[in-house]
Amino acid sequence: FSLLPVVRQVPLKLQPPSLDDSTADAQRLTHALAQKDMNGVTVELPLLQRLSQELRSSEWQVTPVLDVSGGTRMIDLYPGRHRSALLGIAVDIGTTNVMAELVDLRSGRSIEQISARNRQILRGEDVISRIIFSEKGGLEELHRLVVETVNELVAQLGHRHRFQPREVQDMVVAGNTTMSHLLLGIPPKSIRQEPYVPTATSFPRVKAGELGIDINPLAGVYCLPAVAAYVGGDITAGILSSCLYSSEKLTLFLDVGTNGEIVLGNQEWMTTCACSA
Repeated sequence: FSLLPVVRQVPLKLQPPSLDDSTADAQRLTHALAQKDMNGVTVELPLLQRLSQELRSSEWQVTPVLDVSGGTRMIDLYPGRHRSALLGIAVDIGTTNVMAELVDLRSGRSIEQISARNRQILRGEDVISRIIFSEKGGLEELHRLVVETVNELVAQLGHRHRFQPREVQDMVVAGNTTMSHLLLGIPPKSIRQEPYVPTATSFPRVKAGELGIDINPLAGVYCLPAVAAYVGGDITAGILSSCLYSSEKLTLFLDVGTNGEIVLGNQEWMTTCACSA
């Protein structure tokens, strides 16, 4: 497959302003990006607040970091011709354990995988007990506990590979439907009540800072879409990575965790079911 990360660095050398050219700093920057086929770039407010000083202290030579998913946003700005590692983290939020994988977005190379116990287990060992806890005013705490778990893994990866957490510019998350709801602070109550309908199966791409995740606060966090109340984005991820969806052969996919799911099918059809494991 083609390697097309949604985050990229674009080194620029800008013409300084003068009495004959008093274009505003942000427009000067976006015009330069448009000349490199990066059109319609949005500069986020935290970057606008430091843009003037950054441009002048770097003598108008900077490297914006752009997120090009669904429109183009500038999510970071480095002085000079910055060509450091472009890092992303993939996270699997399991009911019992959380795994994080550090990825070089330029090469697609996996750098390291580590895991930790999901701190939500303090409030229930399975999704049903956690949903019940959330109904009793515990939603904010469950959200905080899973974010703390993710941040712990990011900090460990940063220590081992000598980067600051804010240097991570993208995150993708897979988890069962309840875990995705709790990460995003969405009440999961209806998942356990007949007819078992979640609030959402597709989720908006949000900024890390909105969730309290300790990477670049403007970095995007993408939760893979779920299928139904008990078939989540972890199964979507498994179908995609195993290429079951393109197989001509009848294929069985198994995910045995705290919750168990199976998918049977091929490129023409798929059927799935789930139960407590």
